[in-house]
Amino acid sequence: MLVSPVAEARYRYTCPDCLDLIIKPTTDRAVSMLRTAGARLVLVPAEVVEHDPAARALNDNDLAAFTQALQDSDNLADLAASADH
Repeated sequence: MLVSPVAEARYRYTCPDCLDLIIKPTTDRAVSMLRTAGARLVLVPAEVVEHDPAARALNDNDLAAFTQALQDSDNLADLAASADH
């Protein structure tokens, strides 16, 4: 169960048929019932569950470039600083 600081609670589970991760909004009552049943409560910032429909999904080339940058970098702080530009 995921709860953001703005009280927009969601719960998640893995679909037993397709094995996809399903995330759905929920109510305070459902949160209470899930907690009573033993669901673990996790507080996360709202940004974690935000989705920008205009954002491009990562692809294999992006992951390969990231992996190469990690291998080529002597200092992760330098790599992080270069990402800010």
